[in-house]
Amino acid sequence: MPPLRVGEPGPIDDTVFESLRDELVADLAHGGWDAVYLSLHGAAITRRRVAPELELARAVRDAVGAVPIAASFDLHANLNPALARLLDFATGYRTYPHVDMRDTAARALRQLERIVAGEIRPVGEIINTAAIHARAPEFVPALVAPKEGLRGVELCRDRPATVTFCCKTGNY
Repeated sequence: MPPLRVGEPGPIDDTVFESLRDELVADLAHGGWDAVYLSLHGAAITRRRVAPELELARAVRDAVGAVPIAASFDLHANLNPALARLLDFATGYRTYPHVDMRDTAARALRQLERIVAGEIRPVGEIINTAAIHARAPEFVPALVAPKEGLRGVELCRDRPATVTFCCKTGNY
């Protein structure tokens, strides 16, 4: 399926989302896939859906069964913890502006190769903290979070078994 670019920001029209979802699921339902990679924003909404990417991930999981699925997300993603049960691997952009989109996709694809080869079996978790994302005047993201939330972030990042770690700032 070719990449889809949307011009104007704002909610996605529900018929556009449904068409995209249905076309993707129909293509995947033919089977024969070793793995699936999704490049998602992570903060999309439609006029009637607050978490269309979660719905998309569920539909993809239903279509491919146990086939490994990896996804990458924007730095500002608002990730639903239920995604951790649907995806085998997730990662995200680490820069703003997003100059690392290609590196992020490559990171996800490398891990998918390792999953398919049986080298790793990642276990993921999405933890939403009470962090507040603020933009400085220069549009450089800053993260303000309770001390205990940051301590949890450090523990995850520094574990020897960590394959990747991303801190998503979210858009609120």
